Amino acid sequence: MKAKRGGGRVTAMGFSPSGHILAASYSRSGVRIWDPRTGAQLRLLSDRTDGPDRIHSVAFNPDGCTLATGGDGKVIRLWDPHAGTLRRQFTDTPGPSTPWCSTLTAAPSPSAPTLRLASRTPARARD
Repeated sequence: MKAKRGGGRVTAMGFSPSGHILAASYSRSGVRIWDPRTGAQLRLLSDRTDGPDRIHSVAFNPDGCTLATGGDGKVIRLWDPHAGTLRRQFTDTPGPSTPWCSTLTAAPSPSAPTLRLASRTPARARD
């Protein structure tokens, strides 16, 4: 599974809970969704790689219907990995430009089908 020429190095990757989808972020070519059985690229979620928004972490929710991405841009984005659409994003409060979301961890909620995310600083929802 290779990104197009010049795609850069893999900065993060994660399998959906079913194992049927692989999400990978690249240093120069954004977040790509792959079929790990065939090696085919299914879609490109984001081609934003430069500047303050380099992605360092990806995590699927327990049912595999949402993919969270995060990185230096102080934004956590929630994607529909099947449709390739952005559902929602969460932003940090203004502050110094430092790496913010080096790790995302998704965990099931015992009371609802939600996605719990852990990162270094609190975030707020933004539509």
